[in-house]
This record gives sequence, structure tokens and C-alpha cells, in this order.
Amino acid sequence: MLESRFLDKAAATELLSNNWHKNRKIHRGVKDQHVKDLAAKVTQGRWVVDAMETPILIDTDGILYNGQNRCMAVILADQGVLVQCRIESPEECQRLYASLDLGKARTIADITGLNQSNIVQPILYLMRCAGLDGRLKDEAAVSRIADTYIGDILRHFDQNTRWVKNNRCFNSVQFKAAMAYCVHRRVLPDYEAVSVLEMLQNNKDYHWPSMYLNYREQIMFPNGKLNTGGKTVANDKFCRGVYLLERRMKHQSKIQISSGFLDDLASNVRRVIREAAAE
Repeated sequence: MLESRFLDKAAATELLSNNWHKNRKIHRGVKDQHVKDLAAKVTQGRWVVDAMETPILIDTDGILYNGQNRCMAVILADQGVLVQCRIESPEECQRLYASLDLGKARTIADITGLNQSNIVQPILYLMRCAGLDGRLKDEAAVSRIADTYIGDILRHFDQNTRWVKNNRCFNSVQFKAAMAYCVHRRVLPDYEAVSVLEMLQNNKDYHWPSMYLNYREQIMFPNGKLNTGGKTVANDKFCRGVYLLERRMKHQSKIQISSGFLDDLASNVRRVIREAAAE
């Protein structure tokens, strides 16, 4: 149902306080440039033409699904405007959420509610390695992968990691993807993965197995690129991360990856991630 409402500062504030829990976060609030642009249109009298084409989406319980930027703009402008709202049931609002023509494009993280840097980016990286470039915007595929062991360990990355300066190379998208891949394949048990993360976050590197020290040394102070021969999986941090985790307790003076290892890794990543993304 469509209806017109007068949206002033008080009404906008109330809507924002009832924001749907999976709605994206407006990190900069009224400092966001998009919000500033909308506020300028309010004060200049251009709101009706430019901002009312897509209705603000609200469910019958008063929960806001779409329109955060416009609410922020009204608050910033401190000037009320007439807006068009679409009122639907909670179930219908959730169905419409991902497909609305929005003023600012939603990312997969916005749609799924997953953390962008710690969960979504490593999953998208693995999907690229698996040749699923055409499905990077498929929130259903990303969600299915996130529901596996891959998502479980990445959520631990998201919620429990605080990196000291010298160990931040382990906080890269590629190393996260490597650990998630190894946990999913049960090469690295999830309980041991948590212990590894705890170990890597401290300054007691003199207690580390030598392979972790080798990895950090090679990533932070690279002395040449790894010759990957154009393989699908061809990233130093990811390949070496998987190699490290598979051989974590071995004593080697350096991590040196063979073309055979890369071939096997490329094939296995393609198979494993495609299986995880399938319905």
C-alpha cells in the first residue's frame, strides 16, 4: 500500500530508531556525502523531483527497511518534506528488500547482513578462485557458502580477532580465505583454527611453529614473486596460506610451492567452493 506522509526531523528520528536489524549500517551518518546531497535537495526545494521516485519501505509494525539516507537528510536539513511510503507486511518487506530500486546500491554485505571485510570478501575471493565470477552478486550463493564451515570460522575472525602490528599479514582477505578453505575441507579442525588465531594475535612468536614465521617473513618481506604459471589460484598469500596450514607442524626453512601443488589446489578449490555454492 502506498501513502504520502510528511517526514520531519522527529518522524525521521523515530523511523531510524526502528531500523530493521539486517538493514545496512550508515557508518558516517549525516557526514555521508550522499546524505549531504539529499539534504541540499531538501533545502533547495528539489526533493519532490529527485528523491520521491522510490518509496520509503516500512512494514506494518513500523520497522524501516529502505530510506535511511532520506531520514538522515531530513535530520541534517532540519526541514520536513512530503514523501511517499510503501507499507507492507514484514514478510513482504523482507522479500522486497533485495530488489528495490535504491538511491544507493546495496552490496552483498548489506543484503545478507554479513561483515564485508571479514566474511563477504573472503567468500567472494574463493568464488573467484572457483571461476564463479558471474555469481558474485548472487546473495543466495554467498549465504549458502556462509552457512558452511567456511562461514563459521570467518565469523570467528569477525568477532574475536584483534591483531598486533607485526602480525597483521594474517588479517588479509587471502589468509582468511585460506583458513576458511582448510577448515571446510577438515584439513584444519575448527577448534584448532581458533587456537591458531589466538596464537597469531599475540606477540609470543618465539613459541610459534616455524612455518608461521616463514609465512610472515615471506609475505611481509617478499624477495620475488611466486611463479604461478597463470593458474586460476595464483595468489601468494592464499596459496602460501593453504600450504602453511596443511603443513603447519613440519620443520621447513621456507615455504616453496611446486606447480603440482598449485594444480591440485586450483582443482580442489574449484570443486569445493562450487559444491558449497550449489543449491
